[in-house]
Amino acid sequence: MSSSKLVKGTFILTAGALLSKIIGVLYTAPFARIMGEEGGLDLYTYAYVPYTIFICIATAGLPSAISKFTAKYNAMGQYATSRRMFKSAQILMMITGVVAFAILFAIAPLLAQSYDHPKFSHEEIASVIRAVSIALIVVPSLSFFRGFFQGHGNMVPTSVSQVIEQIFRVIFLLCGVLYAMKVLDGEIILASQLATLGAFVGSIAAMIVLIYYWRKTKPEYDLLLEKDNNPVSLTNKQMFKEIFSSSIPFIFVAVALPMFQLIDTWTLYRGLDAIGKLEKDSKVLSIINVQVQQLVLIPITLATSFQISIIPNISAAVTQGNFKIFKKHLDDIFTILLFILVPATIGMSLFASEFFTLFYGRKGIVIGADVLRVYAPIIILFAMLTVTASVLQGMNKQSFSVKSLTIGFAVKAIFAFPCIYLFSEVGAVVSSGLGYLTVMVLNLYMIQKHSKYHYLKILKRLFLMIIFSFIMVATLYFERIGLDKLFDETRSSGAGLILVCSIPVGAVVYFALAYYSNLLQITFGPKVDTVMRKLRLKSK
Repeated sequence: MSSSKLVKGTFILTAGALLSKIIGVLYTAPFARIMGEEGGLDLYTYAYVPYTIFICIATAGLPSAISKFTAKYNAMGQYATSRRMFKSAQILMMITGVVAFAILFAIAPLLAQSYDHPKFSHEEIASVIRAVSIALIVVPSLSFFRGFFQGHGNMVPTSVSQVIEQIFRVIFLLCGVLYAMKVLDGEIILASQLATLGAFVGSIAAMIVLIYYWRKTKPEYDLLLEKDNNPVSLTNKQMFKEIFSSSIPFIFVAVALPMFQLIDTWTLYRGLDAIGKLEKDSKVLSIINVQVQQLVLIPITLATSFQISIIPNISAAVTQGNFKIFKKHLDDIFTILLFILVPATIGMSLFASEFFTLFYGRKGIVIGADVLRVYAPIIILFAMLTVTASVLQGMNKQSFSVKSLTIGFAVKAIFAFPCIYLFSEVGAVVSSGLGYLTVMVLNLYMIQKHSKYHYLKILKRLFLMIIFSFIMVATLYFERIGLDKLFDETRSSGAGLILVCSIPVGAVVYFALAYYSNLLQITFGPKVDTVMRKLRLKSK
């Protein structure tokens, strides 16, 4: 796939994933208000973290591995091999989904006992975990379908199905919570169960979308079979051995964020209790792992989209021995990722209070704004962790990504309590940042070692991005002084108006600096000049 197609595929994925994440952010505000102050968001967090981990285990990393496998054999002209894999792996995904559901449902009481919440019993937590486990029956097959399309370079089905999945999940979630809290007069446990059950409803809707795309595109894939070039007669055993040897590292990449969150669920309340800062009505875990997490997931979306696009492209380039294209892909990936994330996260940090107030109101604002202010820039580290791990997998160096992520988990666990002791609630984010940084540095080292890729060019561009971002922030800082006098930032409407007035100004300053320094053209190609000329003509 050409570099331009890589960028196009990435933006298709980004558009769908970004819209999905925006819906996810928007629903948390009414969700939190409906659930009230009873701690229902904590129950939701307790259920969703192990559920996410089990999704990764249930799929065994197969969707991404299948994407890589499909791209590899398509690049070799052996289309029949990837089609045979499709048929066999789909059956396997159905089986692993049922098994994963049965295991999570069975061990829910044991997982619940590992949590220490000041308000909810272990039995209540277990019931919510069991409600969300039902979605595991469908999700592995859903993820597999997406991986197959991605391996063929078709990112549209993944993008559309993500949006549909989120829409149906959120509609069911909000209706279910409203029914339990308003009609049934505050059934907090039932509300949490219905909220988590939304994952199953959304998965069914997404599966219907993917089946539609499969029927639509199957004739095209059938034509490829006629072009099959000297097919390799792999046995099922050889085929699955190759897939599973690649799939296990994908588990570690997919499970990275929920594993860091899981460590927080074990350490945060215990750490705060040890330093005397735990209140009985504390909702700090849900503030960090639900509310703030949903906000920072917006920039994370870009990294996730790159991760999905990178694997088949890097794999194809390595298979063909075309390291010139391989290095060009890395230039594009790192440059575009950092070009967008650096100003976005720094700006989010500057307006942390306004972002939190806009979506969640003023309750929890002190903790929420402090956590978001620190967490936003740290997301750059997580994004780089995700992308570099995917590059290693495309290079067939997946074993090292397992080692680096294991070390990162250990760093997070070791520093969790010390950071909570030093920084209170924000310490949970600081310890995660140390873990992300460790993994990123190790991955970058391994990429350089095995590909001879040099980072000097990217570092020069990053230096410019940081300078432009701080000029942008300085401009917005002085603008904000005036806006604070015009709008009441303690109200959601006032915070929203401040952001509406500030974000376009920041974008114009940053993009103008990038354009006149030629950084914008380097990042997105010479078409930028063509677009700018057309805009000038229209303005005249």
